[in-house]
Amino acid sequence: MDFFDIDFSLTPGLLSSSVRPCPDDALNDNDNDSDNDLAYSSDVTDALSETSDSNSVHSGGNHDGSEVEYAGTEDIDTLRIASWNINGDLAVDIRSPAFINSITSNSITFFQETGLAPSNDISGHIPNGYEIVSLARPVVITDDRQWGGVAAVYESNLALTHRADLSHPDIIVLELEDLFVVNTYIPPPRSHWWKWSHVHPEVRLTEVLAACSGEAGGNKGFIVTGDFNGRTGHWQLDGMSDRFPRLSSDSFINTRGRWIRDSVCTPHDLIILNGTSIESTSPGSPTSFQAQGAHTVIDYALVSQDIATQISSLSVTRPDTEFDHALLEVVVEVSLPIHSRSSAADNGEKPTFTREECLPPSTTDLDHLLDDVMASAMTDEEACLDFYGPAAEHGAGANIYISCHGVANGRFRCAIARSPESIEVITVSGPRQNALLSAIAYVALHAPLTQALIFTSTQTPSFALSVITLALRISKGISMNLRRWQGWLISW
Repeated sequence: MDFFDIDFSLTPGLLSSSVRPCPDDALNDNDNDSDNDLAYSSDVTDALSETSDSNSVHSGGNHDGSEVEYAGTEDIDTLRIASWNINGDLAVDIRSPAFINSITSNSITFFQETGLAPSNDISGHIPNGYEIVSLARPVVITDDRQWGGVAAVYESNLALTHRADLSHPDIIVLELEDLFVVNTYIPPPRSHWWKWSHVHPEVRLTEVLAACSGEAGGNKGFIVTGDFNGRTGHWQLDGMSDRFPRLSSDSFINTRGRWIRDSVCTPHDLIILNGTSIESTSPGSPTSFQAQGAHTVIDYALVSQDIATQISSLSVTRPDTEFDHALLEVVVEVSLPIHSRSSAADNGEKPTFTREECLPPSTTDLDHLLDDVMASAMTDEEACLDFYGPAAEHGAGANIYISCHGVANGRFRCAIARSPESIEVITVSGPRQNALLSAIAYVALHAPLTQALIFTSTQTPSFALSVITLALRISKGISMNLRRWQGWLISW
């Protein structure tokens, strides 16, 4: 048996979004859990006393400070907000029909547990006419994958700003003229939050809401959505049970649920929409579907009491049984226009430009070289096909078996078996996925070029996604003799 020890200098978050994760901790509904000590931060509370012009966005102002002309003459505009815990792997799922439909059907679509690392950029994969903001957790080198994270995909012509000064990993704040839209992922009570934050997630959210409320002077409404990992039973804000009574399919209330009641809803007069008559699809529908069969309500849409009458509907649906959380969609009727318009919109036309209008005529050798480069642009899939050629089998394939397990100090070991008599072992520092990718690359580099490789792994379907990711990453460097991606270097 041969042993190899590989110690890569890894860029944080290397390809961390290509593996379908498991929940970082099972949801614990036992009220006997001991509560972790809560650490308080100063950076959010400072926002209560400081107002920065660079972080303020006013009505009629664009992201760059220029004036925006608002579209339409109607008194009412519609804001559609979606919230979905996707259980990690947004980088892969963003192109799937369910995700594209969710994005294009809503003004703002929030995702929780994105599985993205700070270095991951998927802006090139979202539909045209939309922008994305991602708030990822710092990379924890001892974890076997990237956990948590939230993202917002929103219409490019929405007159809003991302409040970076109030947003943090797992919490994102968007501000409109008379509305704060907050999305959050609060991990289960037993999660090891101190590995990526010095402030407890519960404390962080209450600080953010307090900062928003203090800054707005109570003149702006709130819409708060996300996965709170807490069960609130049939509870509703005091004084609102007559107008917005709740009937939930989940009647249990736990410690986290009481925190939602006492620290989130009550101080800010937030009404829970789940289980009210506003929920248009089976009032009280469960939002979490765990493997052990528990169907609970832990994802919520909360709104300020003073804007509750502007909420048209809440729908709770499960787009695909592959996902263990429901998609929440809220429709809000707002009195101020929220969409900006371009000059072309006056004629009801979309602006179109030819390539010749965008670029001056080519006259120099450098111009012609630029033309050639632009004309040769390929998608990842096209580059992969161009580099590898069409898939073809020549003779019998070689069966490769790979098994991966963790060892000490955040290192993972992969056993590579070509036959019972031929077993090689490599050890890699960093997440489990790095070890899998290293093993795949090692086999590919030492296999006959014309022989088909048949991989089998205990990490299905994560392993298959790793193979696809590796192939696409390598294809991005087809113009280089050395294949390089995100801090890795492989040569042949």
